[in-house]
Amino acid sequence: MGIETSGKEIIVCPSCHVRLRKPRTADSTTTGPHVSPFPPVDDTMFDSLHLSAADVKQFPTSQLACTTPFVAPSSVSHSIPIGSGSEAGTWAIQYGKLWVVPDAVLPPICMKTGKAVSAAEMQWIELVYSPPYLLWLIFLGPLGIPFMLLASHSISKKCHICVGLSENARAKFALRKTLTGIGAIVVAFAMIVIFLLGLDRVASILFFTSILLAPAIILVMLAKPFKAVKVSDGRYRVKGCGPGFVDALRRLDRG
Repeated sequence: MGIETSGKEIIVCPSCHVRLRKPRTADSTTTGPHVSPFPPVDDTMFDSLHLSAADVKQFPTSQLACTTPFVAPSSVSHSIPIGSGSEAGTWAIQYGKLWVVPDAVLPPICMKTGKAVSAAEMQWIELVYSPPYLLWLIFLGPLGIPFMLLASHSISKKCHICVGLSENARAKFALRKTLTGIGAIVVAFAMIVIFLLGLDRVASILFFTSILLAPAIILVMLAKPFKAVKVSDGRYRVKGCGPGFVDALRRLDRG
């Protein structure tokens, strides 16, 4: 808005209330002396704006208002950026951890060794995220396992990603799972034999031992090479990657 003064026009910014003056045009007329209600404008008024009065006089009137919007701190997004290492925006390394989106296709690098793999060694795997509190149900004994599996099926979040896994790494995973399964079968068979032979004392010891070992055996059998340990905004944090794989992705990220 403008206010008539003696040969000057005072322009007040509606946002910050800075008073600026603008020279009158040549065809402007005055009706006589007028006492301005504002103090005189000098160069010190524009020190906070890093502008001189001469610079401000050149500004059009339409540019004298403050138009920069204020962004509240709460509106700033703190979501994890995905895509720093991929043009498709499907994966990223954040603080040494791998984050992926569903259906992501990772580079042809073994997730355990960090070495390059062929196209035939790329495979789709399933990532499953289950709330940590579900694992406590397994310690309830035989009754807790069905509840854990049922709750895990209804609450868990799943996605599939395409990863590289060398033949040697796949063989190690298969061997570990096989040995764990054989151990569980041996323990169960030994319990049956001792029970049939009537060795009550030894059978009771093995029975309570098996109760303590059963959760660990089941967890190992159900464990997968890679799993999701956190979900945020539809993005999954993957656990199980070897340090060589993370270093290789960092090198790709840096180009």
